[in-house]
Amino acid sequence: NANLAKLRVTPGKLLPSFASDVTQYSVTVGSSIDEVRISFQTSDSGASCSMRGGIEDKLVKLIEGQINRVELVVTAEDGRTVKNYSVDVRRLSANDAILSELEMSIGTLIPRFHPSTQVYSCYLPCSLDTIAVKATAEDQAMSISMVDSDTSMDAIPLSPGCTLVELKVCSANGNGVNHYIIKVIKRPIPYVMTLSSDDRRHLTCAVCWGVLYRPSRINREVQMYCLPCLEELTRTNKTDVFTGQKLEGEWLIEDLKVEALLSKTQAVCRTPTGVVASLVGLIGGLLSKQRNEGKKEEPTENCTNCSKKVPLLNMGVHVELLCLAKYPGSVMKQEVKARSWETRLIDCTLGNEVQRILTTASIIETEFLIALPKGGQSCQELLQRAASCYATAAKLAPNDIRAHLGLALIMEELFYADDLYGIKKEEETEMETEAEISANQEEFDAICNLHGVNPVDGIAQQLKAIEAEYHSLKLSGQMFKAEHVQQLHAWKSKQASQVSYGSLNLDMEGTIVRAIQKLKDCVSVNPCDGASCYNLGRLSLLNEEYDNAAVYLKAALAIMPMFTPACLCLGLVLSFQNCKFAATLLYRGLSEYLATREYDCIANATELSTYKELLSKSFYRPTNSLITEAFLAFAEIGGNDNLVPEACLLHAARCLADARFTYRGATYRKCFWLSLKARSKLLQILVKKKDSMALRHCKELRTLCLNNELPPTNDLRALQIQVCQTGVILQPNSSEALCHLGSAQLAGYEANGDIQLLKEAELNFKASISQEGLDIDPNVVPEELESQVWWRTHKSVQSDTQVDCGTDKKSIPSKNSKGTTASANKHLASQSKAASHLSGQTIPPTKVCKPSGAKTASRPCSGTSIAVTKTSSVPKAVTKSSGTPIPSKAVTKSSSTASIQPKTVAGKSIQPKTVTKISSTNSIPPKTVTKSSGTSTSSKASPAQAIQTTAVPTISNGNTGNVLQVEGQISSHAPITNSPPEASPQCKEKNPKSHLSRLGMARALVKQSGVPEHNSKAVTLYHEVIAMVPELHEAYIELGAILSESEPLAAVEVYCSFPFPSLSAFDDAFLHGEVVRILMSAEKYDDIRLCNSLISLGKAMGIGVLEKNVAVLEAKFKTNLLKQVYAGVHGKPQTDPDLQQFFKFKCW
Repeated sequence: NANLAKLRVTPGKLLPSFASDVTQYSVTVGSSIDEVRISFQTSDSGASCSMRGGIEDKLVKLIEGQINRVELVVTAEDGRTVKNYSVDVRRLSANDAILSELEMSIGTLIPRFHPSTQVYSCYLPCSLDTIAVKATAEDQAMSISMVDSDTSMDAIPLSPGCTLVELKVCSANGNGVNHYIIKVIKRPIPYVMTLSSDDRRHLTCAVCWGVLYRPSRINREVQMYCLPCLEELTRTNKTDVFTGQKLEGEWLIEDLKVEALLSKTQAVCRTPTGVVASLVGLIGGLLSKQRNEGKKEEPTENCTNCSKKVPLLNMGVHVELLCLAKYPGSVMKQEVKARSWETRLIDCTLGNEVQRILTTASIIETEFLIALPKGGQSCQELLQRAASCYATAAKLAPNDIRAHLGLALIMEELFYADDLYGIKKEEETEMETEAEISANQEEFDAICNLHGVNPVDGIAQQLKAIEAEYHSLKLSGQMFKAEHVQQLHAWKSKQASQVSYGSLNLDMEGTIVRAIQKLKDCVSVNPCDGASCYNLGRLSLLNEEYDNAAVYLKAALAIMPMFTPACLCLGLVLSFQNCKFAATLLYRGLSEYLATREYDCIANATELSTYKELLSKSFYRPTNSLITEAFLAFAEIGGNDNLVPEACLLHAARCLADARFTYRGATYRKCFWLSLKARSKLLQILVKKKDSMALRHCKELRTLCLNNELPPTNDLRALQIQVCQTGVILQPNSSEALCHLGSAQLAGYEANGDIQLLKEAELNFKASISQEGLDIDPNVVPEELESQVWWRTHKSVQSDTQVDCGTDKKSIPSKNSKGTTASANKHLASQSKAASHLSGQTIPPTKVCKPSGAKTASRPCSGTSIAVTKTSSVPKAVTKSSGTPIPSKAVTKSSSTASIQPKTVAGKSIQPKTVTKISSTNSIPPKTVTKSSGTSTSSKASPAQAIQTTAVPTISNGNTGNVLQVEGQISSHAPITNSPPEASPQCKEKNPKSHLSRLGMARALVKQSGVPEHNSKAVTLYHEVIAMVPELHEAYIELGAILSESEPLAAVEVYCSFPFPSLSAFDDAFLHGEVVRILMSAEKYDDIRLCNSLISLGKAMGIGVLEKNVAVLEAKFKTNLLKQVYAGVHGKPQTDPDLQQFFKFKCW
């Protein structure tokens, strides 16, 4: 034993604290200390310890300003085992200014304190108003003070988000200065806060539309965001969604000036237990006080029929719907036996003791939670080991429900490991043989034929037939056959890349399917097990099997009436079925979620949520899409006094920022879609109320709809159309709004071929061009807009609304000036029918959709009534049902001509930089109005901002991520039934001249085939676009494509007129390739443009891409041209010796 039992340095403090297995330490002493004493004691009395360097009396002389190393050699009793300890003793000089200790009264410094580390973070509950900082200097002669603050370190006031605490340490002689910075971050208020109208304009986030939390902005921009929202928006792509600019360098600025202003702003916060009105900076403390004072048990009452303790709020629901006395216990049962995938998991080396195996599985789950923050394949391996334990226990004890339930939850956790954390599952080693593929295909075709579906009907109809067979077998109790058919569905879906978005049953190689299978085993073993019924109902709800979900969730609540997660899930199912009890159950579940969030934000002082249990066991977490969906459903129902619809929608809108997804899988895409729906519904409320923020939020939502990672499904395109229509209603003569609507309609035409959409897109682009240079006036309606069906319908509905509000009916004609109201309504009705056919649902003009008569209840509509044009080109299986678009691992990108591309090419854009900064000296001038720019497709015309800041020297914080731009919209002529807010008396903006409207107009004209004059107009428009934006590749490509059919050499002129840079990029290569293709086809070998394009193409794509052209030129004996090309590609003269040798080899 060569360990030390004690080691001490006097005076001084060892860092780190002494431990026998730690051998290296450091000590810092003041400049006045000239010697220290080293004392030690060995663990073994027979061992010896000596100090190297001839130090006998254990006193070490120190040199000022230097590090003095003391080495201890411990020799064990055997005389051979030796262990070395070292202590670096640093004697400060009179110029040094460092701390020996830095602590917070509450919370923990991140990273742990070290004298050489100067920047720290500390996370605190939102309930704190002040905090104390304890700082101790190494030398008593040093002084410590706070920078730019007269407050005491014993009571530092805190802002509602981030507070910068900067300590200044001066050396003993006054010449040395050092700064320590602590970024104190309070957790966000868990409830929705309401500000006054004036404050909302400049203290509202552009993404979540809530009150700013940790106000941040992009460098040289005035748009304000919550820091979590901005980080989420830019996590995977450093691009400003609203301007299209690349984010480089120090681009992210956390504005502490706005933070200070926010803390002094009056706000109202409504909670389920009351209303708190105070300054934003004090609301957290008042919420904590209200929570402590309002603590009381929920009133309950025993049911007279089943004797179960039931919440008083739920008694009516329980008696009529959920009473155990009425519960027949006749949930569907199946034979419990090991499936093939379970058999592969069984591990015979685990023994035969079931209890020990289950304990081992529980220990492995704990190890997984510890390893999860680091990620990696070790997490996947731990879950696989736990699954093996549970599968083995289920084999040994088939009637032990713990084994089946544990395996089901592990299967679900495997899905989350991939979908939420990006921990990929290892590839399956099994490969399908040709015989297996052939057998599956034959069985698949046979089932389709049984339902009258032929291969010519398309994969979408075939999958619907398989799904119908699955439900038929399940209803008849043939569960194993149903599972086999479900596997056929998954096999064909994967083969055809038709993976469902809203449901999760086909993701992650069937882990969710396996979880459901094991939960059915649980219910078969014990139908009265509440946990099994709840989990089976919850996963069925996630899988959009609403009838099954209702059965199992009712059973769970009959067994466990106090279980709030089951209340929320059942309330969500009942809301889809228009049940009167949905509101009661949803409110109870959402109240519990908010209470959980409140406790977490008020009592938790950590940065990241600790992984206390599996996600499959943790329901009230922000990453649970069911909670976001529940907020939407409760808002659709109408909410209540404590949780009004606007608050529900704001909670749903900020779900992404609350969740902080580390990986963007199906759950992220679903939550993003739900957040877009929430913003859309909230926008309609603002428009109806004529709220002054409606226009700004409309522009923000329009940008988010057009720039996201969602696949371009029917529901998303319908939402894009709806938002663009709202923008036109708010500003009918806005060139930007008209251009965006035309772009959406053009994309809709490409998706489904509706010629009416194409004509309306042309009208909107034409109107956008006609309004350029004019004032934006909400009372001016372009002539082209008045002739469109959706606009006439909107005006008709608006007139009807005015009649209902008391206007004389006789003064409002039943038809508009052109007598088209009836025809418009007829057109809308036919389109609503087409929408039902397209998306598999009925879309009535009501708030919540009623079941369409299918075996499963339909989901609620996405927003107000949206009519989608009939199409035959879009597969019918693209949407599962209304409400959620279908996420697919193979995301389909729209074509380059689907809509106007949102990037700006004209002019030199400012390139901000990419490291987070904390700015504490930004100025806040009065409210300004930002004019829209004609060179950006995104919302370059940002809403008026009241905060304008200037960058100052700040500290770095770092940042991640971005949002991909996925375009694609679908046809919708649905009316927007709300009136625009009254025009503001502010100074009016003018419509700028933009190339985007001309580009869209040209595209719309080109698509109207068979009209020769349209091509000539399009050519003129393309030339205008090129004159306005010479660097726009798309204009040259599309114009060249028109000309290449009739005038190929004219197309060459267009391609060659592009201002190519000195070094060609990949974007330039296409233009060079087209020049080469046309000239080679025309055999214009002597055209100098051919040589130049061949050289540029070879430089950009590599000499190998010219192989076929070289072969043609060799056959034509164009050796001089070939030598020029090879020399140009390699950047050498033809006389170069190496090239001459190559030419000689090629016989050139």
